[in-house]
Amino acid sequence: MPSLTSNHVIDALETFRTKAGSIAKTIHSDFDKNLIGGKALKWTQSSNSKVIAAPTCRQSSHGLVEHTWCTIVTMAHVYIREKQVTCEYWYFAILHAANMINQISGRLDRTLTTRFEAIHNQKLDSKTWFELFSVGYFDHITDSAEKRSKTEDQM
Repeated sequence: MPSLTSNHVIDALETFRTKAGSIAKTIHSDFDKNLIGGKALKWTQSSNSKVIAAPTCRQSSHGLVEHTWCTIVTMAHVYIREKQVTCEYWYFAILHAANMINQISGRLDRTLTTRFEAIHNQKLDSKTWFELFSVGYFDHITDSAEKRSKTEDQM
């Protein structure tokens, strides 16, 4: 596996900005020099964001982030096992779990809100939720005149 560089961190942060609409105002991190130093640090500062890093040898001070990540990974494992799909879908399981975590409500300054709402400044539309790895059926025109039952493949 290639080592993580400041360029990888910058690419991930730019992707986040594109999807979320803006960069986070504060980034909490462990003592990763790829994030808290060099080009990545300059990039975050130029984006009006700040990085708060745990002191060296004190990464345990970020227990909430690590607990959330552990929850996301556990949820992804459950999705994979429940739907009996291969680990090729790990990325999608992690993405779906993170989206679900961001839709759990919590309190922010005595107001009940979600992480999604805090980031996007809009209420969540629960109509967009779907079951991960659900089966889909498509109705399409057949390519021949041969008569088949509804359960047979239409060639």
